[in-house]
Amino acid sequence: MFYNSPTPPYLLAWWLLKSPALIAGTWNSSKEAARWLDKSFRDANAGNVDEQFLAFRYEYSSGSIARGVDAVWDCWLPDGKFACWNVIACSPNREAEIPCPLDKK
Repeated sequence: MFYNSPTPPYLLAWWLLKSPALIAGTWNSSKEAARWLDKSFRDANAGNVDEQFLAFRYEYSSGSIARGVDAVWDCWLPDGKFACWNVIACSPNREAEIPCPLDKK
């Protein structure tokens, strides 16, 4: 059940144990991963974003991921739904010693 469930795990690093079908992608650099967070956030908010805040968020997330810290971006969307995007750092991850997915998308 855990392996195929889209429900977020208790520890973010446990996303690496889930089915590859639930993983949106893998990246070779922290900047690529932070760009995905930025694009996902912008797309969900239809361009209604604070550019200065996103620039800070991008830089902070990129540095954190590079140091093995997971990044989480979340917000309330204009339609009242809550959205969350996670990038799980691996090689190393500070929470757990779980190998990174090998398949790149």
